[in-house]
Amino acid sequence: MQIDPTRWLVSFAGFVADWVISREWKRILLCMLPLFFLATVGGLVFWGSRLDKTRLAQRYMELGEKEIADWQKSWESAAKNEESPSEESPKSADDLASETVTDNSSGEAIAESKEPKQISRFAEVLFRRVQLLEPNNRSQFVIGVTLAQRGAAGQAQRMLNKIAPDDRAGYAPAHAWLAQSMLSQPITSELLPLFKHHVKQALTWDRVPEFVLLAANQMYWQLGERDEALRALERVAEIDPVRWLTLAMQAKMVENTRVYEHSIARAEAESRQKLAKNEFDVATRLHLATVLAEAGKLDETERLLRDGMKLAESPEYVRGISEVYRLRFLKSLTPEGGDLQMLDVALRTDPTNPLVVEEIAKLARLTRQTPSDELLEKLRSFVAEGKATAVTHAWISEIHLLNKDFKKALPHLEQVVNRLPTTAQYANNLAYILVELAPERIDEALQLAQRAVQLATAQGVARKFDVDHAADYADTLAIILAKQGKFSDAITALESAVERQPKRIDFHERLAEYYDKKGTVEMSNLHRKMAEELTKAEATARAIAAQQESEISDSTSDSTAVPVAEFPVTEVPVEATSTPEANPLGTANQ
Repeated sequence: MQIDPTRWLVSFAGFVADWVISREWKRILLCMLPLFFLATVGGLVFWGSRLDKTRLAQRYMELGEKEIADWQKSWESAAKNEESPSEESPKSADDLASETVTDNSSGEAIAESKEPKQISRFAEVLFRRVQLLEPNNRSQFVIGVTLAQRGAAGQAQRMLNKIAPDDRAGYAPAHAWLAQSMLSQPITSELLPLFKHHVKQALTWDRVPEFVLLAANQMYWQLGERDEALRALERVAEIDPVRWLTLAMQAKMVENTRVYEHSIARAEAESRQKLAKNEFDVATRLHLATVLAEAGKLDETERLLRDGMKLAESPEYVRGISEVYRLRFLKSLTPEGGDLQMLDVALRTDPTNPLVVEEIAKLARLTRQTPSDELLEKLRSFVAEGKATAVTHAWISEIHLLNKDFKKALPHLEQVVNRLPTTAQYANNLAYILVELAPERIDEALQLAQRAVQLATAQGVARKFDVDHAADYADTLAIILAKQGKFSDAITALESAVERQPKRIDFHERLAEYYDKKGTVEMSNLHRKMAEELTKAEATARAIAAQQESEISDSTSDSTAVPVAEFPVTEVPVEATSTPEANPLGTANQ
């Protein structure tokens, strides 16, 4: 017997049709009307409650965003200088160097970072209510940041990791915050991949904070990904136009002509536009002069600075003109020598310009290996023929000082100080030599040392060169005072040197000696202990550096190997060996 399945389907369909026809549906529907009504009302109530909940969450979110607006702004601009761009002095050669990325194994800060404002308790409550009503990444991010600010760093990190995982893309602001939190510790080669992940994801945010961009710039620079580094810095320049010049210098270092020409043109255009609005703005005029000098337009740079001097007297303009002549000297350098007349004009224009002194010292170091009798004879002939400038005497003195021949250096230093009495370094050098060679002239040496300290203080100690040398000037003054038996004054002078360079072992050792002379045993022991600790720390640092150097050399076969480095919170330093020689207007901004 064969079964036909279609018969079953037809039979079932007929049964259903008969059942439907035979029911009294009017009565059934009439009885079910209350049930339909209750279901409709219930649905409307549920929909209304959801609508009210969403609106309430949106309202809390709007209030919360207003409440954290100041915090958001301060966080996104945390790496900017406290001064506004219009008030900010243009960067000097050394400052520009300190803003260009290089190996930061010394642990120096990338940039000065302001602490962002705190999120208020009220804002925290608002976002916690949002999280209860309509959980989202934004509210969770703000709550996590609030926990971090309250000191619950571990809990905050766990909460932020949920929306910004360590292994995939998440909420970009949370990635930025996690990257920032990592900057508070050394970023070793083990942590570098994680740091790179968070930075990379943070860069997808169009409002990524400036300090994260600067950290990205440095990280990519160290990893050799120079194009990525330049792109990060270009975004910084879009936020802070002053950075276009820094970007131009970085691009110049890697010979990226396209980026260099674009950024130097933007830097010039931005500065000209700003100066056109206020021609009395000294900082903007100096910045424009720095840009023009970097572009090699030295004649236009000098005209710009001299025009500024007609509008207002400013020592920065004098320093800038001095730098123009120093750069002209650098431009004139050949294997046979350079135009010393340019260096002489630079020093006479501004005797306080330390970069001119540095150039003279460089010339002396270059000639040291061939203490060339021929060169010395040529310089002496300049003196005999009456052609010797202050720079000539300074150069001869530097050569003799390098060779520890104080006696021969003495008359030339005297000439420099007599011609240029406001050159702090040469006044200090002469004071030191007089104490060593002519004790009977100790009073003169004291006056010279005091003048050097006063000049350094007047010039300011914002640049590293000034900080280092101002401490040395105070040390020279302390030595002279100690030789006169004025140990209290010597201690005062030397302690000011320690304030500038607290890790100088010789300063602490000398302070211990002076306190011994005064019979102040407690302070003597304190400085002696400090000197011992610094000596041990220095030895340990050398050992660690040697070990790291050995590890790095072992891994050089791996082209992707990255040395242990530090990324402290942000601005960006330049490779000393790679700084462009024609760094513009070094100290015109100080």
